[in-house]
Amino acid sequence: MKLAHWIGALLVVGVVLFLLRPTADPDLAAAEHPSSTAAAAPRAPDEGLELASADENRESVASVPEGPSTDAPEPVATDKQQPETLLVVRVINQHRSPLPNVPVTVIAQSTKSWTTNETEAARGGLGDQLRTDDSGEVTVEVPAATALMIFVSSSEKYYRVENKPFPGVARGEVARLEIIATALEGRFFGRVVAAEDGSPLAGVEVRARAPQGMSFGRKPKPLWVRGSDPTTTTNGTGLFELSLEEWGDGSAIAASKERAAVIFGVVESFSSPETPKVIRLSRAARLTGRVDGLRASPIPTWVRLSCSRYHLNVDDTLPFLGGTDALWSGLISDSGTFTVDGIPAHTPLTAYVGQQHAVFLRQPAPLTFKPGETRTVQWKIGSGATVRIEVVDDSGTAQERVEVRLFAGSDLYGNWIEEYDDAARRVATDASGRATIDDVMPGEWALGPAPVSGLAPVATRFTVTPEMRELDVTLRVHGGIQIRGRVIGPGGESVKRANVSASLADGQLHINENIERDGTFTLGPLPPGKFRLTANAYGAKTWRASEPLDVEAGTEGVELRLQLGGSVTVRLVDPATGAALAGSASIHSVGGKGYRSVHAGNSTEFVLGGLATGLYHVIGTSKDGRIGALRDIQITEGHELGPFDVHVERAGSVRVLYTGPAEYASYTLEQSGVKFGMEGVRSGTSESTASPAGSVTVHLDVRPGTTDANGEPTKIQRSQTVVVAAGSETIVEFEIEE
Repeated sequence: MKLAHWIGALLVVGVVLFLLRPTADPDLAAAEHPSSTAAAAPRAPDEGLELASADENRESVASVPEGPSTDAPEPVATDKQQPETLLVVRVINQHRSPLPNVPVTVIAQSTKSWTTNETEAARGGLGDQLRTDDSGEVTVEVPAATALMIFVSSSEKYYRVENKPFPGVARGEVARLEIIATALEGRFFGRVVAAEDGSPLAGVEVRARAPQGMSFGRKPKPLWVRGSDPTTTTNGTGLFELSLEEWGDGSAIAASKERAAVIFGVVESFSSPETPKVIRLSRAARLTGRVDGLRASPIPTWVRLSCSRYHLNVDDTLPFLGGTDALWSGLISDSGTFTVDGIPAHTPLTAYVGQQHAVFLRQPAPLTFKPGETRTVQWKIGSGATVRIEVVDDSGTAQERVEVRLFAGSDLYGNWIEEYDDAARRVATDASGRATIDDVMPGEWALGPAPVSGLAPVATRFTVTPEMRELDVTLRVHGGIQIRGRVIGPGGESVKRANVSASLADGQLHINENIERDGTFTLGPLPPGKFRLTANAYGAKTWRASEPLDVEAGTEGVELRLQLGGSVTVRLVDPATGAALAGSASIHSVGGKGYRSVHAGNSTEFVLGGLATGLYHVIGTSKDGRIGALRDIQITEGHELGPFDVHVERAGSVRVLYTGPAEYASYTLEQSGVKFGMEGVRSGTSESTASPAGSVTVHLDVRPGTTDANGEPTKIQRSQTVVVAAGSETIVEFEIEE
């Protein structure tokens, strides 16, 4: 449920892996819900709001399903007498004219991290950023029989790039791949209105950003700094326009002093001032207060609120919007007072106090505001508790030189720590296995070893109460325990592209690993316990997940056999013109509880595979927000159906506001038995989902983590039926008592 917050190139890699990820459990178990990510360590102070460059920028990726290959990648032949293994990439526009001087980078699909060498040459190897010659071509020396990813970008003009699969090149072959880059033309129109009553807002600043190429580790530039020259400003009717030629399928942010910022997609479907994209801005909140205990310093001291850009996304045109780089800040005066303006409502914000890159205080629980709210707080540096940490292994032996990380309790989903999880503090144990962290504020916290330490990255949770001044926490670490095995197909055949997931029985630990090219996998280091394993195949139309298998940590020789499934291919179609449309497709079984979605960039055809035999409904949502359904598709194991057309019509949206006892709730939109959305929403926030026009029922499911009189997990379910109008947003509010 938690969105991985990526910074710089790590975020881009995460987006690529997300695009290439396996679909959800083919048996359609309950889907994972998107969620917020933890706030990153604050950066140097700026006035107002800053958003780092958007790695939701959809790089031109030629996604590459597995093709014919050996059990392991073969190295490029070094014998100069042998024919070279080459991939020639030609980039052309929609008129089939070559595009010269366009950056192209090719990497192996199995690569988890890489560096790039920028060059002006049109020939090179994996990881080189080459530039096309006058004929629009680059030539890349590649390993034989290795699936590849191709990235294309342009610093001169934005192009929408056609994604193509490329399985690999046979030894000694010269393979060719043609990529079409379509230049966008025309204008994008939007209208900014008040969220409360829909009245137009004049004078709102709108700043746009075109999608960028791969950053390859470069520090991203700020997308927005309030006070800089705006790209454009809304007129008296709230209307503004942007050039598609300049911005393409990019993003933009709208904000004013009185209204909280939102991020939205810039797409060509809103090309007329008569039918602009409507952007609703809520009244901004304000935080005022006082910080005591600060030492006099010539360096400015700030208060900063931070959240993921995910919470500012107002539509589904930026599906990979993430990162922890939305910041609201204010300077602390000599007397200790401060004011932070422009704060968004219904958004969990992490509060910091610090100077430059140093953090003096961090609140463990997020702050959430109502529209127009003014809240006053009083914080004191040095008012927290001293946490004394002892790190021991399973036998109780003290562990020296272990890096221990402290996390706000809300920053972790479950107890498994990922390297990208943002730690509030980091310390290392001494020779006696002990460490101390001072000034830990009251609230829920978690401690755990660094994921790169070779120890199982499992967190231990604890609570600091307001009256505490000292607290002892024992962190028991586990090392060297692994589960090893292999994944095979339904007939016992070798599998080269699959993912293995493992969960502890209590559900607090959940990890995923890709298999090796020979079908083997290694999970670990793990804590002791029994894990439930499941394997999913990448891109397999007629293979579905293996049956769950329970094994103890430390087991060797585990075998996970994928099951036979079926698939259906669908296309999104405009019923009036017959034109194919880009967007996303979803599927759910009739009477089932699960939900699965597929995003395919700018593709118009979607493969929904790995399905068990049964009856299904398919839902299509175009990038411009139109929606439609294909009902009662009978799936049979081993069969591939389609392609079928899904006619999409003009739609509205439903925004769900949730406040309740569980940090997250899930909800679905249902109309005549078809589920048109399954999303997650964090308590105190809201989420918007595209909806068909007409009567729609919103079903909310809350799991507070308690048990009932029979010892079963408590479930709280609520439903509301509303009427949705095409082109408008309907708000549904659920307030669940604690």
